[in-house]
Amino acid sequence: MSLMSPEWLLLVPVFLLLGWWRRELGLFRPLRLACWVLLVLAMTRPMTQLGRSPMDLWLLADLSSSTGGVIEAELPELEGLIEDEKKMGGDRLRVVHYAAEAVEIDPVAGDARLDESDRHLTRTSLAVQSAAARAQGDDEGRPARVLVVTDGYSTEPLAGLVPSLQRANIPVDYRIVPPPSAVDVRVERLATPSRVQPGEPFLVEAELAGNMNGPLKLQLLRDGVEVAVRDVRLRNGSAKLQFTDRLRAGRAYLYEAKVVPQEAGDAYAGNNEAQSFVEVDAGGRILMLTKYQPDPAAAALRKLGLEVEEVADGSNLTARHLTGVSVVVINNVPAWEVSGAFLSALPFFVESQGGGLMMAGGRQSFAAGGYAASPIDELLPVSMELRSEHRKLAVALCIVMDRSGSMSAAVAGGTKMDLANSGAANALNHLGGTDAMAVFAVDSSPHTMVKLQPAVQNRDAITKAIRRIRSTGGGIFVYSGLKAGWNEIKRAPHAQKHVILFSDAADSEEPGDYKELLAEMRAEGATVSVIALGNKGDADAAFLEDIAQRGDGRIFFVEDAGALPDVFSQETVAVARAAFVRDPVPTRATGSLREIASGTPDWLDQVDGYNLSYLRPWARQALVSVDEFQAPLVAFGPRGTGRCAAVSMPLGAEYAGATLGWEGYEDFVQTLGRWLVGSDVPRGVALRSRIDGSVMTVDLLYDDALWSERFAKDPPKLSLAMGAESPQTRQVVWERIEPGRYRARVDLVQGEMVRGGISLGDQALAFGPLVASSGAEWRFSPVMLDELRQVAAATGGEERLDLAGVWERPFVKPPRPLMPVLLALVLVLVLADALMTRIGANRVSFGGGRRKKAAAKRAQQANQPTISEVAKMDESTSIPAGVGSRERSGVGSQRSRFERAKKGRR
Repeated sequence: MSLMSPEWLLLVPVFLLLGWWRRELGLFRPLRLACWVLLVLAMTRPMTQLGRSPMDLWLLADLSSSTGGVIEAELPELEGLIEDEKKMGGDRLRVVHYAAEAVEIDPVAGDARLDESDRHLTRTSLAVQSAAARAQGDDEGRPARVLVVTDGYSTEPLAGLVPSLQRANIPVDYRIVPPPSAVDVRVERLATPSRVQPGEPFLVEAELAGNMNGPLKLQLLRDGVEVAVRDVRLRNGSAKLQFTDRLRAGRAYLYEAKVVPQEAGDAYAGNNEAQSFVEVDAGGRILMLTKYQPDPAAAALRKLGLEVEEVADGSNLTARHLTGVSVVVINNVPAWEVSGAFLSALPFFVESQGGGLMMAGGRQSFAAGGYAASPIDELLPVSMELRSEHRKLAVALCIVMDRSGSMSAAVAGGTKMDLANSGAANALNHLGGTDAMAVFAVDSSPHTMVKLQPAVQNRDAITKAIRRIRSTGGGIFVYSGLKAGWNEIKRAPHAQKHVILFSDAADSEEPGDYKELLAEMRAEGATVSVIALGNKGDADAAFLEDIAQRGDGRIFFVEDAGALPDVFSQETVAVARAAFVRDPVPTRATGSLREIASGTPDWLDQVDGYNLSYLRPWARQALVSVDEFQAPLVAFGPRGTGRCAAVSMPLGAEYAGATLGWEGYEDFVQTLGRWLVGSDVPRGVALRSRIDGSVMTVDLLYDDALWSERFAKDPPKLSLAMGAESPQTRQVVWERIEPGRYRARVDLVQGEMVRGGISLGDQALAFGPLVASSGAEWRFSPVMLDELRQVAAATGGEERLDLAGVWERPFVKPPRPLMPVLLALVLVLVLADALMTRIGANRVSFGGGRRKKAAAKRAQQANQPTISEVAKMDESTSIPAGVGSRERSGVGSQRSRFERAKKGRR
């Protein structure tokens, strides 16, 4: 028990003196004495710690790759030693294995060991948080302690652990088990500026560390291309190298530093490289993918003062090219000529990063360009769906498939044949109710798998037939396959007839008289496209390219068989939905352009052609075709925090004579450009992002006076796109750590690119790309050891070299105040004393009590009659009837004493 206000004990001598001086107060009577003693004790505010309960000890064993298996080998012995040190019978040892994940081991069911794929990170913070959460979730309310057995090198920061552990009163002890001693060299750090201006020189700094004495070579790469290489030796276990660079084109560049030991013996190859992104801030620019050289729309936008980057080849574009971009314009470039990774990055760019997107019409745009069912289909303000109006554009499609021996090769997802079958099935799914389909499998001769028949009505049967195609060996007779396919569809009543030839670019045989055959097909209006498995350097690539060119179709070289289903889909969409109206059409304005422009332009009277599409419910249309379709020619609308527009008529070259001759052409393009660029970054907000190991930290700083009320109604939202090829969008919860600052921490996958966007109502802040270095697990930074020591010290833990004190109990139950109990007892005693005084029973006090009792006894003995007198009274005296009960009882008691005395003498 402890006293919070012991100064009140000074009242004790005061009460003693008062009781001695003023005896009439009766302070030494038992009840009153107990009353004032308890009152003084209550004033001292006593606190008590009640009892000790059994404890849980959480043993967190680091089994990540960097420990080299040492901890895993010593763990059984360590558990036994800890069990021997238990202090109470109810103590429990709970074991957690952790690396990238944390798994509690069930002592009954046995070990649930970590997979090897989960050992690439050391997430000590996750393991401690998991153990603390489970300890607090126990209904028993048992005290808990954590013992971390690790090499000390976490891949995530530990600083955020302390407050929650202190609140839960859970100490963290640690035991450092060094990994096996081995020769190692690593890239400790690659430091680059996160953002530079175009043409600005900057410094790239690489730090190396290790215990290798031999020569090393450090290689610096930018976007996979070597830009510098240095020979180096470590001095005192470290080395630092600096490089200078200068970038002009605005986008994000990936720098990689790779160290290559010139001698064998490097134990950990996983820490031999590091990555970092550098963004060239070229301002809000427009990235235009265009077939036109020069592009008249680009010239009009430059007159507005906007920076426009024209790109003719979109096959090499990635999500990094969107860094610093405000608007992307796709001007009559087909989807198969644009990188799939770039198209997949556009939805996040528009909806979460506040970017703009515009597509302009042409024979290789919209559905005709293969954009139906593409990643950007849902972004556009017009729909490229199939409707009954497309009956005049119905297609008879024949797929000629290579099933030669090379198609039996195993790849990810099955065999090459399996993936080709999936592609053909995908193609079927993109055909409409008026379309028909036929399928031939070809080796040394053609085999009819599906005769020409309606696609939608017989979809299940056609799909089953396609899935049954197997590679049976032999070669691929191209001419025989094309001839069989043409004979199947040439009498079809459909407006379009198209053949897709799927063949191996390294093994396509029997060209035959293919030129004459293709000339016949073109004369009848049929077209041929080729999907070639391989690359342009393969033996038969030129032959297949010539087939596509003579067949007025497209050629696709596919090196990764896993991409075949998507390529089949793109080609089928481009054919089945090639709804391009080639006739001049009058136009009608709706007046909706006033929503994004200061005035209404003098619209052109007609267009020479346009891509047939349909307005989406959320969009607005400014110009409409005056024909049977009443189709939108100019449509626009918001998407997330970004903006999208669709101009269905061509803006350059073919079918654009009337549009290019329109006096309001430049003003119209500039109006859309200004609207798509959007507004500037709002005032009073700033963004910071960084990566520590495998953890990304994002801070949103804002002026509390300007934004607090707005954020109370509509809090900022943080979205992330994880990955480069097929990014997965993720919503992240903020933590408001103080007025004017939000913070979020996110665990990243090593080597995976991440982009981010913070929505502020209808505006957005974009950041990234960022990347967690692939060697995070092998960076033996002493900073992480210091963090672990600081966490232990702040929570009341320590380093446990000796396990004897590992079961030391923390004070889990807080001290309880005794003042309420003591005051209640005082009240009871006061009432009892008042009652005793009322009935006259309170006659005893400490000090003079014995003297009073002795005097009373002597007085009673002096007044009592003798035994003979009592006997005479008993014989001769009768008690009157009026004598009270007290007198009678007194006389009776005297007689009883007399009788007892006589019996005693006998």
